Amino acid sequence: VPACSVVSSSSAPCPLVSSLPCALTSSSIKSRRSSYLLAITTERSKSCDEGLNTFREEGRVFSRLPKRVKSFFTDGSLESLRAAEEARSKRHSTSELGTITFSDVRKDGWLHYKQILTEKGKKVGGGMRPWKRVFSVLRSHCLLLYKDKREAVLHGAGAGPGHGEDEHPPISIRGCLIDIAYSETKRKHALRLTTQDFCEYLLQAEDRDDMLGWIRVIRENSKTDNEELGFSRQALISKKLNDYRKQTKGPWGIIMKKAKKTGPKVFGVRLEDCQPAVNNKFVPLIVELCCGLVESMGLEYTGVYRVPGNNAMVSNLQEQLNKGLEINITEERWQDLNVISSLLKSFFRKLPEPLFTDDKYNDFIDANRLEDSGNRLKSMKKLIHDLPDHYHHTLKFLVCHLKTVADHADKNKMEPRNLALVFGPTLVRTSEDNMTDMVTHMPDRYKIIETLILHVRTAEVHHLITHSLLPMTGTNYKNL
Repeated sequence: VPACSVVSSSSAPCPLVSSLPCALTSSSIKSRRSSYLLAITTERSKSCDEGLNTFREEGRVFSRLPKRVKSFFTDGSLESLRAAEEARSKRHSTSELGTITFSDVRKDGWLHYKQILTEKGKKVGGGMRPWKRVFSVLRSHCLLLYKDKREAVLHGAGAGPGHGEDEHPPISIRGCLIDIAYSETKRKHALRLTTQDFCEYLLQAEDRDDMLGWIRVIRENSKTDNEELGFSRQALISKKLNDYRKQTKGPWGIIMKKAKKTGPKVFGVRLEDCQPAVNNKFVPLIVELCCGLVESMGLEYTGVYRVPGNNAMVSNLQEQLNKGLEINITEERWQDLNVISSLLKSFFRKLPEPLFTDDKYNDFIDANRLEDSGNRLKSMKKLIHDLPDHYHHTLKFLVCHLKTVADHADKNKMEPRNLALVFGPTLVRTSEDNMTDMVTHMPDRYKIIETLILHVRTAEVHHLITHSLLPMTGTNYKNL
């Protein structure tokens, strides 16, 4: 069929087709489709001869068509198009996205996301910036963040960058540092990612296994060229950070120098950041000091740890310790037993990471509910052994001290159960303690502390806790 029968000038009458051939060959079908394509992509004012002489232009137009249209005109059947689509879907269905065509997707899933440092380690403006839930796709050395799975699928199918890259720019993980976020947030299953340009992000996974999976995959795909030459990415980032700090001049350097002159804080900091004790580097000095004072002058004091001290004096001692001022335990304010006992309880109450830690809290609750006493003690022994060093040694130290106090219960009236009522809610808790846990777990908290005090020196748990407290009498703490 000539093209003039399809395309004509505005003045020419429409051609009439009187009859059709009885059978059409495949070559004639393709010829008709090509002519039709040419007709809809040329101007109506052109003649049929001009249309036939622009076959080269036809090829250009055809190459610009979407893949679906191109497949239809070249293959000649919709069945072949459907088969091609199914094959493409199966070939790229290794990730959760299913239809993403990236063959180098390493992992994907939902994460909560928050940026805390921008380029060169500058803090992000606005300390109350909210967390955002994003669908994350790790592709080679790049972590892509989308507002939902649909946007990720569209982007993976080649439908354009969408709005996700504008709102959440891709994060380069080449040479990055990735680890669990211990102190940056109170959220569980959170990890911290630091890039080579000192941007820092917090990412929260769905659960513990998901968090460990992200850490493993990001570490595997963060290798840099420098690592092949023998340099670790940790050393690379540390070197860049030190170079940047050396180049920084002005108020920031002055502030850092002033901060170094002051002593370390005591209250409201993690155990590993506290000033260590004289006899055990894993035990805070304030714990050793308070326990020693109680044992030296208060083992026979009725109601020790149960009677609160003067709030003003307790606050004054806290401020003095936080400022790093000189302490002389011979002063009168250090001789008030109720103030010292309240100071110790306040220290554990203000810990950002509780003594039994957030990760082990539910495990201790479950272990306490075991009916068999042998299994209960065995489970607690293992959990205490698995605590981080500072928490493990501090717990041993404190429980042994409470056992010493309980041994004088005939005078001070503080049996293990009474001590458990005082210390249970303070020690056995989570950093984000809520009312539901307080109500449902309160009996467990009492029982855990009472169990540890009662069995600290029994044969069943001989290695559970060992007493390492040394006498405090005659010790000079004037220059702490």
